[in-house]
Order: sequence, then structure tokens, then C-alpha cells
Amino acid sequence: MLTRPRATSRALASLAATGVLGALAVAAVPADLQTPTVEGAQFHRASAVAAHVDVESARDVVAAGVQERLADFIVAANASDVAVAPDPDAFAARSAAASATVTDTWSGRASWYGNAFAGRRTASGGIFDPAALTAAHRTLPFGTQVRVTSVATGRSVVVTITDRGPYVGNREIDLSRAAAEAIGIRTAGVGQVTLERLA
Repeated sequence: MLTRPRATSRALASLAATGVLGALAVAAVPADLQTPTVEGAQFHRASAVAAHVDVESARDVVAAGVQERLADFIVAANASDVAVAPDPDAFAARSAAASATVTDTWSGRASWYGNAFAGRRTASGGIFDPAALTAAHRTLPFGTQVRVTSVATGRSVVVTITDRGPYVGNREIDLSRAAAEAIGIRTAGVGQVTLERLA
């Protein structure tokens, strides 16, 4: 009986190690050439060489695919809503405001000002940023923190007085755009609020 050449055995072992690829490669061999004949042996030798090349190529493709998928995974992980450690300064500011002592309480109407004043110098000397939680008041000292609560929505925000105003109508405080959004009065433009001065 004719035995398989060692090269053929090594090739078949390599094909078997590749799983589905190996199974497909073996299945592709015609049944009449799988018998131990001289023609079959010659075919197996040629198949072994081609299979060896295919296995090496497959390994390269798999390795490249793994690297590509790993890169995609890293990008997706970075782009996903992964929990991020909170800003310690912002957390400390919120905690301080929550535990601050209320020294005075009153009510009035609040309005807001935004992008039209962005980049302009405030009465306190700083630069106005619509995205910051600040406000303008006619008499409160600069740097005063005030908790503003919307009567309509019940939502509150703590703002820092950095500017003077408002000077229109009977409005009590002029909020930055971000502060107005926080308590839900941006769309309305004005709203009745309760103010608490914090110490």
C-alpha cells in the first residue's frame, strides 16, 4: 500500500488546525483522487504546497483582521458613553453650594442674556461667557453666589454675580444663557423665580 508523503501529512495537519478552512480544503479533493494511487499522491503533493501557502496567507489575514477589529473596538470604546471620573473642582463647588447657608431670600422676575454679549467685558472686569453659570444683579457684590429657583419648573441653579443689571422693567436678575437653560426659562425669556443668597 502506498503511504502519504510526509509533506502531505504536514499539510493536512496544518489544514486541520485551521478549522473550517482545512475542512473545505480537504472536501475540495475529488473522491477518486483520495485513493492511494500514484496519481493521487502526485495530486496530494501539489495540494500540500498550495495548502501550505493558503494556511500562511490565512494566518496573515486573520492576524490583520484581529488587529483591525481591536482598533475598531478601541475607537468604539472611546466614543461610547463610558463612565468618566467627575471633575473634583465642579463636584466640590456643587457640594459647597448644597451645604451653604442661606442668608437672605426674596423673589422676582428673571431674564437672561447670551451670545450677543459673549466675549464682552463684564462690570466685574471678567469676560462674559454664556455657557458659564453667572448672572447680573444691580446691587449684590461681585462674587456673591445666589441659588435661583424657577417657580414654574421647580428647577434650581447656583450662579455667581459677575455683572450689573438688568435695567429693563421690573426684572430682578439677569441670568446667563446656561443658567436660564438650567432652570427651564430660556424659551420663555423671563420667569418668576425665588432667589437665595448663599454664604
